[in-house]
Amino acid sequence: MGAAKRVGHGPAARPSRRRFVRADQVHLRRHHRGLIRHRLAEIDGLGHLGVDNVYYNGNRAAGFVKADGLAKLGIEKVPPFVTRGVVLDMTAYFGAGPVKEGTAFNKKEIDEQAAKQGIEIKKGDVVLFHTGLQALVNPVAIR
Repeated sequence: MGAAKRVGHGPAARPSRRRFVRADQVHLRRHHRGLIRHRLAEIDGLGHLGVDNVYYNGNRAAGFVKADGLAKLGIEKVPPFVTRGVVLDMTAYFGAGPVKEGTAFNKKEIDEQAAKQGIEIKKGDVVLFHTGLQALVNPVAIR
């Protein structure tokens, strides 16, 4: 992965060997070390994961990561909702895990994989795509 990158910003930032960084968890790492592993369903905001401290739409961590949370790209304004969720295994569709960066999947690929898995996508469903990216973010197997 090359040279160590900076996680977060300011005096609390520390070197990291990880290329992928979760900006919204910098504060949690310092104060609640046991909360880092995800065990529940959740929605992550656009500020959740970045590469080399660059996030959605070119936002750099230093511009929005604060000691008490994110100044933008958070998820706090999304209202609560309940719906059915379906997961499509795009690693199986493309025969690669993780799915190669930049690979597009559109209606054709989504419909084909849903049919292969025996899933009917209905109005109101949340469709999640398993791309295998987690293996790059955290190469240690989650037990």
